[in-house]
Amino acid sequence: MKIPARYLGMAVLLLAWTPSGAVTLGQVDDFEDGTVMGWTEGAVSPNPPTNQFSGGPAGAGDNYLRNISSGGGGAGSRLVMFNQAQWAGDYPAAGVTGIEFQMANFGATTLHLRIAIQGASFTTWYASTTAVALPADGVWYSASFGLTTSDLTNVGGLASLADVLVSVDTLRILSASAGPNWQGDAIAAILGIDNIQPTSAGGPPPVPDGAFGSPLLASRGNLAGSVIELSWDVSTCQATDYHVLFGSLTNVAGLGIDGGVCSIGTAGSFTWSSVAAGDLWFLVVGDDGAGTEGSWGTDSDVAHRGGTTASGVCAIIDRDNEGTCP
Repeated sequence: MKIPARYLGMAVLLLAWTPSGAVTLGQVDDFEDGTVMGWTEGAVSPNPPTNQFSGGPAGAGDNYLRNISSGGGGAGSRLVMFNQAQWAGDYPAAGVTGIEFQMANFGATTLHLRIAIQGASFTTWYASTTAVALPADGVWYSASFGLTTSDLTNVGGLASLADVLVSVDTLRILSASAGPNWQGDAIAAILGIDNIQPTSAGGPPPVPDGAFGSPLLASRGNLAGSVIELSWDVSTCQATDYHVLFGSLTNVAGLGIDGGVCSIGTAGSFTWSSVAAGDLWFLVVGDDGAGTEGSWGTDSDVAHRGGTTASGVCAIIDRDNEGTCP
């Protein structure tokens, strides 16, 4: 169900604090901080995931995560790793409909990569119905995994997939050649993985308007009005990035655009400096960081403001109104 963003972008008087959540659109495990970012095989594994400081998809100087399995039996024998930190949470509420990452096989045997999730208070497990075959050639490839009933198969427990997705406590990445599995293959292997991130169906999600989530808030940052403090909801759903569109208030009916403020980030707050003089309308709009923006919100007739034409600012060349929130 799509929820309209009817009142997006109206300036009001107060600022709102946006709490951080668990899984959120826009997060990326790129391992550039030198850590494993919460990925593990468990405390008893003799060969846990390690951060490699060079050799990722971008080449020299690009960090990535390496996961080794020994084969045979016992701790560390299976090619599987898991995360119970930033990948836990309510996936539908966050607008997450898939997971993608880059991967390379530095071992000697083809791997069959899948994801698996555990939820409903650790009682039920689902795993990818179809594996992505990863050849043993040391080349970086991209993989994308969906989270629908056709994408995932129940491998244990009685809870529905819908119930698991709203209460995910563990995400696993593993190799399972025989079929959907929670355990992973006992195989001697070396897997490289990088840029693990959630994906969303449709375009970037609309900024919440108060009908869902918390509304966009704005206040003067100085007496002259040349600074505006903006605050918007990134916990209900989150785009990869955001930008501001603005124009003269005399042209608000047609949303005539005079300019934009680019790449204002995903913190949920932004200090807009050097605001143009005069009375302005403005919107905060989500984008994918690669030239596509989402909906500008909908009007009282539930029609998308500005239609389907891209704003043309901030290197935006396309517009996709199909993103939903949550």
